[in-house]
Amino acid sequence: MRVAVVGGTGTIGKAIVEALEADNDIEEVISISRNSKPVGLDIEDPDSFTNFFQNIGSLDALISATGRVGGFGISLPDLSDDDLQLTIQSKLLGNVNLVRKGLSVVKEDGMFILTAGVLFLTPSEGVSHVALAGGALDGFVRGMVYSKT
Repeated sequence: MRVAVVGGTGTIGKAIVEALEADNDIEEVISISRNSKPVGLDIEDPDSFTNFFQNIGSLDALISATGRVGGFGISLPDLSDDDLQLTIQSKLLGNVNLVRKGLSVVKEDGMFILTAGVLFLTPSEGVSHVALAGGALDGFVRGMVYSKT
């Protein structure tokens, strides 16, 4: 199996990469970040997807452990438009675009795994916008089951 982990240098992504590297059934694990060489991916930059998918080659699995969140812990009335936009653009749309555009490189019997976190299931003060992005991403994944590719 050939697996790419987007966000593979972050806290959760690094743990995923280490677990996959310990699995003898997985031949290649590619840890991807914005600054990866020879090819990186910035999920907030639509142009970055084109370069990434033209250069990454065929994959059996594409795992996402990425997505920035703005204004974490800030109450809704004090949340800035920029923080809300960052969260939606990165955590939600970045991951949606990863799947949409990744369909061209993930094998027909391959898989996508997206991490959304648990804050949409167990929200607390200052994370309603994070819950929004996570819940919407969860809905997208559930809907993908019924999509024709």
